[in-house]
Amino acid sequence: MTDTRLRNRLSGLWQGSAALWQSGVERRHPDIAFQSGVLRAVSELRQCESGSRELLARWRYAVEAAADFRKDLEQASLQLEQCPLDSTDRRVLENRRGYLEVRLISALTAKRAAVAEAGTLEARVSALVGQYRLLQQQRSQAGKWIPDEKILNALDAKLDMLAQAERMRNELASVITDNDRDHSEGLAGSDEVAECADFDVALSDGEMTLATRAMLFMARVDGPHPQQIDLIRRFFETGVETDGLPLFDDVLAGVGRVPAMDAARFCAVASRELILKLCVLTAYADGDCSPAECRTLKALATDLDIRPERLAELHDDVKHALLDRLSGLPDTLSVAAVARELGCPS
Repeated sequence: MTDTRLRNRLSGLWQGSAALWQSGVERRHPDIAFQSGVLRAVSELRQCESGSRELLARWRYAVEAAADFRKDLEQASLQLEQCPLDSTDRRVLENRRGYLEVRLISALTAKRAAVAEAGTLEARVSALVGQYRLLQQQRSQAGKWIPDEKILNALDAKLDMLAQAERMRNELASVITDNDRDHSEGLAGSDEVAECADFDVALSDGEMTLATRAMLFMARVDGPHPQQIDLIRRFFETGVETDGLPLFDDVLAGVGRVPAMDAARFCAVASRELILKLCVLTAYADGDCSPAECRTLKALATDLDIRPERLAELHDDVKHALLDRLSGLPDTLSVAAVARELGCPS
């Protein structure tokens, strides 16, 4: 398997698993949920603002261009009507009218394309407005969760920024409304990532199967979660390139009560360590690493011929990478509480 494809598969697995972990943290910690919600909403606002500025500029340019070409086309058509049939200027006027018709259609097509994008973006902004209102409701409780007044003031400033979403939605709605008016007037035109550390390891298809089997075994320790299984399925099915390897459902059905990873001893050290790191990530995807999952990780490390000290290092790598997802939160005490939870029970 090519390194690029493997990196993409691993990156997708990491992002999905880390997101599952973070959602579990947010369910247990309303302070983390509130801060993360504010920061995510602000990030979405900035993306929408950038897209809205570019889209509105294109739409306005297309509107102005269409108006100019329509005016010029009307003048050219009038001149053509008044031009005698035997005049030498008639051919020139016909060519000019044809040129203006093409340019008008092009401008209207660009306008309609901008309007279609405005509809998509307006839906995103409307969702953002809903998030903003929900965060405003939660703000009354935030003082109980976050005692630091400076942090609350900083979050309030970000909430104030989110009020711009209402204005942005109105601007986009006006674009869509203007397009509806165009149709009613019968205008011409068409109707139209933080990464988990060290992914620079190449896995063979056989090693991919071993990694998948190990992750599935980990996912079943505390009871399988459909979202986890789906992430592992995408990792396996998108990554395997060689004909004749087992189907994912066959691998899933073959996962027994014992990890049986002896075959992995023949893999390179880097591959075995990556397999174990993916298992650590799988353990945390349901929110935390339980005592049973820790015992399973130790058993897997033994099967993979990886020393306990190295397992601890790989475990720390994953924990630090997960915590990095919360590094932008203003309340460090909230993050510290999650960091304390991340200790693996013995």
